[in-house]
Amino acid sequence: MLNNQQMKPCVKCGNDIHPKRLEILPNTTTCVNCSTAGKKRGVNVQLGEGDHTYNEIVIMEEDQYKKYLELEQSHRKTLAGQTALHEFETGTTESEFIEPEVDIPNDSE
Repeated sequence: MLNNQQMKPCVKCGNDIHPKRLEILPNTTTCVNCSTAGKKRGVNVQLGEGDHTYNEIVIMEEDQYKKYLELEQSHRKTLAGQTALHEFETGTTESEFIEPEVDIPNDSE
């Protein structure tokens, strides 16, 4: 733990930087209130194909995340519309469209 001799003043406001902040970020020059770093969000993304898939986490600023959510909702509405159009044109239900029946050979034959 840091003692009072290791306290550093914030370069923007002059107040002491909290000891825990200095412990975690020893090279910081600003207090939490003066920091320009904003809220971050993470989105889990699956990449690759077949047996070679893996997950990544994409970290983005709050405003980027809001734009991402808008795009995702728009995309979901488009997909839902395409599914509904397919069902109307073919007379199939969503479950038939997404999970068609597949004949699996029986090993005992």
